Amino acid sequence: MEILELPRKGAKHWQSVNLKSRELCEEAVDKVKQKTMKRRILLKPVFRDYDKNNNGHVTRNQMRQALHSNGILLSDEELFSLEERFNNDMGFNYFWFLREVDPKPQEDALYTGFIEEMKKLNREKPKAKATRQEKDIVQIMAKVKGKVVRERIRAVEEAFTQSCLERSPLTIPLQHIPTKDCEKNFLNFDERKILGIAMQKLSKKPDLQMNLYPVLRDYDKENCGTISEHQFQKALILREMMDLISPNEFEVICKCFSFERGMRQEIDYRAFMKALDILYATDKYNPF
Repeated sequence: MEILELPRKGAKHWQSVNLKSRELCEEAVDKVKQKTMKRRILLKPVFRDYDKNNNGHVTRNQMRQALHSNGILLSDEELFSLEERFNNDMGFNYFWFLREVDPKPQEDALYTGFIEEMKKLNREKPKAKATRQEKDIVQIMAKVKGKVVRERIRAVEEAFTQSCLERSPLTIPLQHIPTKDCEKNFLNFDERKILGIAMQKLSKKPDLQMNLYPVLRDYDKENCGTISEHQFQKALILREMMDLISPNEFEVICKCFSFERGMRQEIDYRAFMKALDILYATDKYNPF
């Protein structure tokens, strides 16, 4: 199917021009289009500077100067073919020319974008990858044990108590002390064992324990429930409780009750004292 172009007012009937001139004009328009797109040249302001009457027309020489000043070099035949197509009684119509060189992009229908947005909203979100804490069986069991102890959940005894106690009657059972679910204060099996022994030692001195809380509270100037590790150590030394535990046991206690506050790790002394109270109350009514 052939598309015929209607003659423009004051211009030649383009379909009546010989085929060679039309092809040459199309090549010239394509050259200008490629160079303007590649170099991102704006021709409209240049033509407007020459258009003193603001009627959309410039002279032939002005058209040639506008193209030449922007580095668009065309042969005389190509320039003549452009003049033959876009000239009329008033001169070179650069509006017609720019309409061919800078065609407006075809805009998509509004509903197309709406459909794409709805597809994105209704699309299933990818499942998040499992973290190391969700795969490590030791950390999973520590979470379960912590929840059982904190919430007093009745569970199968074999899963949460020490085994083979019937073969060693002199062994003192160690109560599980839950930690917060955090990587920084997570304790492995050996560390939990050390923690249990250290806390049992400290809970055996109720008189020292009663006098410890006021000292810890005095260090807590902001009444936020946490103090620094150095202040925690000074309080234990002041109440002569550091002599009951080893440096390794002290480090494990600090790791268990550590709390990230701001950019540093502090000790949650309230949780520490609560654990001591639980151990003391348990040991008080222990018949063995």
